[in-house]
Amino acid sequence: GVPAGELAARRADLASGLRYPEECVFIEPHRRPHNSRVTLFVSRAPLAESEPIQWRYAKSGRVNVFAGYEFGHNVRGVGLKCRPLFTGAVIGAMPRMGKTFLTRLHALAWGLDEDTQVWIINAKGGLDYVSCAQFAHLYLSDNRPARLAPLALKALRQLQADIEDSYEQMESVPVDRCPESQVTEEMARDRKLGIPARLLIMEELQRLYSIKTPVDGGEPGPGRKSIGKEIQDLVEDIVKAAPA
Repeated sequence: GVPAGELAARRADLASGLRYPEECVFIEPHRRPHNSRVTLFVSRAPLAESEPIQWRYAKSGRVNVFAGYEFGHNVRGVGLKCRPLFTGAVIGAMPRMGKTFLTRLHALAWGLDEDTQVWIINAKGGLDYVSCAQFAHLYLSDNRPARLAPLALKALRQLQADIEDSYEQMESVPVDRCPESQVTEEMARDRKLGIPARLLIMEELQRLYSIKTPVDGGEPGPGRKSIGKEIQDLVEDIVKAAPA
């Protein structure tokens, strides 16, 4: 048989043979039981012309971030589930393709789990995340990086300190309560411990990296660490240490 990858590469030829536009034909490879197995889906109309499917939690609902939640649909209309704990993600695409829209869905989903914290640092500014300010533990938004950077630095320092405190808290609980040295759902929902599941969203963060103002004030100079560099270091440390 023809390997699935070769068939996918000739999607236009397959669509032509089926007498459908290429954007209506989708090929989903399967590695089992063999590399030639695929699922072929042919839509009646291009997805761009199809009626959008309403988000599951658009009007009501509750979310358990430990169990995961639905955040979108595939081309066949089947719900896609996200299990966000112990993971990090970079959402990237060409301009105007819906990166912020998708990111905001995750923020809103976390907002439907009352035991979580949502931290938002938006260096693009605007109204994209303003609805999240109602429930966010931290909400910073400004399109002027020089004005936002000191506030973002303070917030990231606090988050790093909270992460360090979380590790100390884990060391204080019995091993059978934290068997894999990871925060369990039961621990995260125990407000006495103070180690909730946290979602950190950083929009257009690279704009803050460029701030050259020294951390201790004054003019930039050799050997003086800038606010942008410390933000970059904090983000790197949080990404490495936080998924515990």
